[in-house]
Amino acid sequence: MKGNNTEATYYPGKSVAKTPHYELFYCETENGRQCLMQIAKAPEHNGVLDRFAYVLRELKHKADELEEEHEEKKKDPANGIPAHVFLNYDLGFPQVVDSFISSEQGGCRINILAFREVERVSDMHPLAKYIRVANERCDLRTSIWIMGRTLKLIDLVHMMGFSLQEMKTGNILIQPEEHHVVLFNPGIQMCPGEVPLEQRRKEIAQATTSVIQLLGGNILTREFPQDLKSEIGCKEYTDHLLMLAAGGEYDAHAAYRRFYQLIDRFWERKFHRAQFLAR
Repeated sequence: MKGNNTEATYYPGKSVAKTPHYELFYCETENGRQCLMQIAKAPEHNGVLDRFAYVLRELKHKADELEEEHEEKKKDPANGIPAHVFLNYDLGFPQVVDSFISSEQGGCRINILAFREVERVSDMHPLAKYIRVANERCDLRTSIWIMGRTLKLIDLVHMMGFSLQEMKTGNILIQPEEHHVVLFNPGIQMCPGEVPLEQRRKEIAQATTSVIQLLGGNILTREFPQDLKSEIGCKEYTDHLLMLAAGGEYDAHAAYRRFYQLIDRFWERKFHRAQFLAR
């Protein structure tokens, strides 16, 4: 299939997801890069894909801008920022490789999407796959980096005046080995002014509920798997998650800061190999 650049050709593979507005396929570029091909179901749904591509490009632009500011701050020793520390906001959203109207698909828009620093798109899985397909749950330390990075990304989205609309288990993708977290929300909306407070609260709560489900917890009974309770700080941590899931925070920036204030009381910030267990 020819892309926007007539020299670019994309080779679709198997279907991986369907919605009322589009279908997702694995695909490869001519140089063998694995991507996702998002095809509108009909021309009247082109706007959904067009908006998604626009928002992703805006997020990338803002991520680059913040990274440049961060690099300038690193030059001043007084800021105490190590040279190897990067913000890496751009790793948290799909990359738009191409976006075009396809005559081969009856005038439907196609987005070609990839994930930065992820060689194989098929290595990225939504939390829903672990919970409902593999019937697995993660350990406590794995949930920490997923929750922390998710809050960081929500903060960027809200800062730019975008609403994710839904933040459920199908919208949070992870690559466990490299600790990648990606938000995949084609329904993202641009809000005039700022995102309404209650919408921000809802999105933080939904994201936290998704992580609780991945942990094997139950927000109604407030119960978590017995083996988690042997972890130092477990009660304080799970109580904090339940507070967020109940709508206790509407400011993602403050939520991110308070989250790591709690984490730093009990755990050292270091790489933790992701662990998944049978439920």
